[in-house]
Amino acid sequence: MFQFRYIYSRGYFDLFLDQSSYSIGEINITLRCYSLQKNWEYMTIQTRNQMTNDFEAFVRLNTSGVYLESKGTSIHGLSIDGQCPITDGCYIEAFMKMYIDQCIDHPELYPTFRCQFSDGSRLSFTSEKSIRLQKGTDLGGKSPKTMHMPSIISRTKIETEDFRGFRHILQLQCTGEVESINGKPSQNIRWCKKESGNFIVMALQDPPFTTTLSKSKDGCIIMQRSMTYYSVVGSSDDQIMCESGYLESNTICGNGSAYSTLQIPTSDLEQRKG
Repeated sequence: MFQFRYIYSRGYFDLFLDQSSYSIGEINITLRCYSLQKNWEYMTIQTRNQMTNDFEAFVRLNTSGVYLESKGTSIHGLSIDGQCPITDGCYIEAFMKMYIDQCIDHPELYPTFRCQFSDGSRLSFTSEKSIRLQKGTDLGGKSPKTMHMPSIISRTKIETEDFRGFRHILQLQCTGEVESINGKPSQNIRWCKKESGNFIVMALQDPPFTTTLSKSKDGCIIMQRSMTYYSVVGSSDDQIMCESGYLESNTICGNGSAYSTLQIPTSDLEQRKG
């Protein structure tokens, strides 16, 4: 859980998030306003949904108790509490769930909160903070689902050094989805080859060349193109895979959320003239 505290001379504002980085879906939020003084006419937790809007009070505490004033459309599962005990200061708490429906890091997509204190003649405010600015790390995307079959886009036939055969240099291409984190690919499409019954990560002389083709409207998925070169000698049938949504620590391929395979008939390649 992340906690962010903003203190001024008469009280403080706490904001808790249930995780330090989050992806699309629900997050749990706790807001708490606390005053060291007890002579306030009222205290409120205020919010604004966009940077251009004005702050509005949605939870208020006064001498009659604590109650809800308004409720933003992006906030649900709300429960509130607040009191002014005899010996301690006054406080308001709000527990809520907020649904993140986009993976775009933009200030207008996330609400901003602050506390307001009034003694009838003057107003005091704590610092304000946006959920978007408080996460501090990563805004994750969605797991990729689509991977198109790898294709051979060019072939070069070279005679081997012993002049007994030919080496085929194939340029391979694969297009598929990758997760977007803060607007960038969380990982690139990787290339694998089947050996001894398993697909394992290929040891490439040069890293694949990757290009971002498009981004989903909600910013959670990037469509990526990956190109690499593959050398073929002999007449055995090779199987190639491209994959995304994989664990970086796992060199065995085929367990990612999106992958596709290509069988290269090298026996046919040996018969080609060019």
